[in-house]
Amino acid sequence: MPGIWKLTRSDTQEWEVDITGNSTLDFTHKLTQPGPGGIGQYPLVGRPIAGSNTTVAISVPHYDYVQSVDNLILLDANGAILDNVTLHNVGGRRGQPLFSGSIIIPSKEFKIAVEGYDKNNHRFQRMNPILMSTLAIKLEVLQISGTLYKNENVDIPYRVANVGSSTSVTVSITDDQSFAQLPTSHSYTLATNANQTGKFVLRAGGTKGVTTTVTISVKPVGVSDNKIQFSVRRITVEERLVTKAPDKTPPICNVNHVTGKCDVGTDVCRCSKLTWSMTVVGQDMEGLLSAFVSGGSLKATFSTDPFSAGHTGNISAYISDDCCHQNAIVTFVDLSGNVGKCHANFTPGFIQPDPKLCESPGKMTVPKNGTHISCTISDMSECNLIGGNNTGGGAINCDAVNWTMKARLGTEGFGRYQIVAVDAGSAYTLTRSNYSVEFSTDCCHTDVFINVIDIGGNMGQCEAKPTVTKQDSEPSRSSSSSEAPVGLIAGAVGGAVVGLAILVTMGIFIWRKVKSAKLVVPQPTA
Repeated sequence: MPGIWKLTRSDTQEWEVDITGNSTLDFTHKLTQPGPGGIGQYPLVGRPIAGSNTTVAISVPHYDYVQSVDNLILLDANGAILDNVTLHNVGGRRGQPLFSGSIIIPSKEFKIAVEGYDKNNHRFQRMNPILMSTLAIKLEVLQISGTLYKNENVDIPYRVANVGSSTSVTVSITDDQSFAQLPTSHSYTLATNANQTGKFVLRAGGTKGVTTTVTISVKPVGVSDNKIQFSVRRITVEERLVTKAPDKTPPICNVNHVTGKCDVGTDVCRCSKLTWSMTVVGQDMEGLLSAFVSGGSLKATFSTDPFSAGHTGNISAYISDDCCHQNAIVTFVDLSGNVGKCHANFTPGFIQPDPKLCESPGKMTVPKNGTHISCTISDMSECNLIGGNNTGGGAINCDAVNWTMKARLGTEGFGRYQIVAVDAGSAYTLTRSNYSVEFSTDCCHTDVFINVIDIGGNMGQCEAKPTVTKQDSEPSRSSSSSEAPVGLIAGAVGGAVVGLAILVTMGIFIWRKVKSAKLVVPQPTA
């Protein structure tokens, strides 16, 4: 046999032979046990239990030198054979051979050896010199029902069982982060086939991500320190995440103070000359995110008390605007996206007039090209301010006499019309039925513009000037019922109408107001 032979003569009759050789032929082994539910094989944790049925997995790294691996042999400390079982090639990963055999764990210390034949048909035997200790004590670390959170406790439950003769045992715990809490050991006396459950407690430190290696061991009384059963776990400290129920409660918004009145009466064009302001208070117990205003004009002012996201106290918001924009909304949004709103609504039902309708009398621009809405004035009465017998022949106050007129709108536009009377006072009446308009105001207002715009932005304008007869003066008129001027009211201004003073497709709307009017027609401009 190749190698180094060392012969030692022990006496006249006996010699000791020690042979040392080098070989690439070797093996590794693992004791395995069934996985959860009996599925698969997993490496045995702890020391083997005497009398238990165990599977041994054998790997041969240089199998290309081997013809066969046939037997698994268990040897005692003196080399005596304790068991000899047949190995089966069960196949390993990536085509590598893996051999398996089932053994009964002996009650004494043992070594593992394999034997077979190499490529040259020489019989070989290889032995692992490590002596394996067996125990009759089983230790099972049970499932940990919890997580090791920062600065919190977690229980480590276990079960210890005795499959041998009656004995006393001590179960202990150690960990490399000193998380284990007192007591760190428990003692039990276990009869044959008896078991006992218990637990240890770990308390984490204040640092997330720290991992501690925990070893739980069982040592029978009266045995050497190397004959213990053990189980090792690695546990990492985590940070508890507090989950809250979804926030579905919207912020609270209350109107705290209002100044200004939007009392425009029927003269809606006055809205741009009047202003209002409002203070609101918003609050959300889960934390506000933002506050903003909508529905205001470009000239509106809006501000809030300074605050950061998550604020839970009161927040005041301030807004001011003109009375053409009475429907502004202050909105508070919380961290969950819920919204709370405060509404500024001074005149219920108020509709903002199109700004073009409120242009200065006679200055409405009528484009040369585009759709023109025509207007024909008829049946205009006079303003007779000369007193009769009831007044002693004196003059009559202009606000005591009303004048009226009718107008016919053309069909050149489309959609609903919006109509206002400009410079007609605050007590006029304006009634529309389809394309007919009836108007009345007092004789203090004798130069009135009727402005009209359709939903497409097409415009038109009529100017009405009734004849005014005063004391000691000749009657004067700019138009008569027989020669009623016709106004071409044209527009072609892009964009939709923002608000309507009078919105009519069919039917009648009445607007009451009192002040004078006359009739005039603007001419198209280039």
